[in-house]
Amino acid sequence: YWTDPQTGSNGSYTAIGAEYSVANNSFCRRVRQDTALHGHEPTTQVLVTCRTADGNYTTVKEPAA
Repeated sequence: YWTDPQTGSNGSYTAIGAEYSVANNSFCRRVRQDTALHGHEPTTQVLVTCRTADGNYTTVKEPAA
């Protein structure tokens, strides 16, 4: 969960299901991103993120299989 006290904007990421491995030995998972930006309608989207070698996650454009 994140929040910006100056603007009132906030959001969160929620894991959907377990991690799964892909061909290049990465581990990926689906996440739901909920965002409420000041002055805009709240949005929800489902993304695929993959864990990088340093342990962080990065969003991928195409769902990994």
